[in-house]
Amino acid sequence: NDLLLKGKILLPNDIENCKGFIIFVHGLGYCNKSYEIDDAMVTNNGWAFVKYNLRGHAGVDGEWTINDSVNDLIGYTNYLKSTFTFKNKDNIGFIAHSTGGLIAILAYLKSGNFCFGSIINLISSLHTSYYWWFKSGYSKEVQRYFAIKGIVLPKVKQFFEDITPFKDVENDKILKDEYSFPYRYGLLRGNF
Repeated sequence: NDLLLKGKILLPNDIENCKGFIIFVHGLGYCNKSYEIDDAMVTNNGWAFVKYNLRGHAGVDGEWTINDSVNDLIGYTNYLKSTFTFKNKDNIGFIAHSTGGLIAILAYLKSGNFCFGSIINLISSLHTSYYWWFKSGYSKEVQRYFAIKGIVLPKVKQFFEDITPFKDVENDKILKDEYSFPYRYGLLRGNF
């Protein structure tokens, strides 16, 4: 695909003896600048460090979906392996946060491109995450992140106050077009 992802590839001083790549995958609604990661610590220990923004986040074009994010990560790892020539270029790992952890695991299962990984606060699925938000009461707190010009749309509010519409959409009882609206969640913007 022709989508241009925005990010950085930071290389160690001794590229010939580089130990491999560590890719950082951020969570939904974040970007790679949302985290305090010591890039120099990674490169000073002989690793190349890669960080990028998911599609639909922080100025990256495209609509965010879990499948596209998985395929983007696979494409990124394939790009790294085909572009760099040092001997450990196939030694690729990840550090991932939240939905980024789900993306990294799915990319590994689909491609086998990763040798190791570290996940911080993994969500196992968007479905499970939503149900946890609702059951825990967090859905009431998170509504404000979906405000557009300070207003939470009635259909959005309904999703966070009553679980029935979510179940109905899952079971194809409600046309998804009924719930099509522009949204914002942190640095993620799009139509959903």
